[in-house]
Amino acid sequence: MTSLETQAAIQQELADLEHISFVAHRDTKEALAVIETQGDAIALEWTRACKALFQHDRDAGKAFIRGSAAALEASGEVLPWTRQALRCLAWRGSWKAVDGFMSQLPDAYRLLGAEGEVRWAELGLDWCGRHLDSGVAYFRCPVADMAGEHGVRGVEELVLPGEALFSQRRLALGTYLGGAIRVRNLLGVDAVLPWARQGADILQAGRLRGEAFFKLESEESMAMLLENLPGFRT
Repeated sequence: MTSLETQAAIQQELADLEHISFVAHRDTKEALAVIETQGDAIALEWTRACKALFQHDRDAGKAFIRGSAAALEASGEVLPWTRQALRCLAWRGSWKAVDGFMSQLPDAYRLLGAEGEVRWAELGLDWCGRHLDSGVAYFRCPVADMAGEHGVRGVEELVLPGEALFSQRRLALGTYLGGAIRVRNLLGVDAVLPWARQGADILQAGRLRGEAFFKLESEESMAMLLENLPGFRT
């Protein structure tokens, strides 16, 4: 495709968006002024992604379009995160995942680096495929909270135990993640897996009791913290 053909294709995508939504067309044109600094071919792929996501779910498209300039500023690139966002086309009602992904994307690049961002996105998209609400909880969780002082390894150490809890006990990540972060911060990363296993046993005995444990809202969870962290009080 020649340069003129590529530019014509971009204008056609914009015309299509204008036909679909005035707001989508306006926001895409505004962001395109930044995206097109990366070249016409990249701008065309991005513009096509804007239309695809907006057609799939208007709120997903809005989140992607409006978050793109900040994503480019943080990453210095366009196609990797554009293609990651497009994977959300696989799921109905995925706009909350796209919104969380785009809002946390700049911090993922700044805190984890380009390679770390790939792993962060991969883990979250896997959760979307496993259980969409859990994927939403993952992408809405601040990257800084998940990573702590451990970078992408900190993210892995928190969420990988959650995979077994979901597959074996159907425990949603949103129930587990906040407590796991707090346990890691209070007791260290080595405490997360034993805590998760204890919670899984309690969950097996009673779901409400188990969920309260994972949210650190039960007497059992408080007792665990008091036992392992002298001086801890609620």
